[in-house]
Amino acid sequence: MSKKNIFNKITTALATSTALSLAFMVDLPKAKAFSLIQEDLFFGRNIAGGQEVSQREFQAFVDGVITPRFPSGLTIFDANGQFLDSTGKLIEEPAKVVTLFREDTPTNEVFISEIVRAYRKQFNQESVLQVANFDELAVSFDSGEDLFNNSSVPKLIQTDLF
Repeated sequence: MSKKNIFNKITTALATSTALSLAFMVDLPKAKAFSLIQEDLFFGRNIAGGQEVSQREFQAFVDGVITPRFPSGLTIFDANGQFLDSTGKLIEEPAKVVTLFREDTPTNEVFISEIVRAYRKQFNQESVLQVANFDELAVSFDSGEDLFNNSSVPKLIQTDLF
């Protein structure tokens, strides 16, 4: 892995302020056989007019829209974010980050688009930030065989255990 690739991974991890989380539950010792993608969806909670998507409303959205499409599991983080809106104004708001580990299939791409579209419509949102990690994602469900090729040259690897 190149230094640029490592830097990009570190930058992405810091920018999202989230830890990798295990969300794809299958009854296999390793999910390495699948082509997996880590998909992070950032849902802003401010609503035009000064209102905010409540915890209850967001959970209802998860239960009714996200879970039916990805029933194997997901992880939700509370976050605070900021962005420039379409007028160039800096917006600061509370957010929810949903992390999914999903198979790389056209159906799952459609599901992600449906989730984003539903949230934008239901809560009058300008956008939902999507971050996807397609690069050599390795997920393990036990402490068996190494997922990574080890060498005598030290490398930076982030490993989060849940």
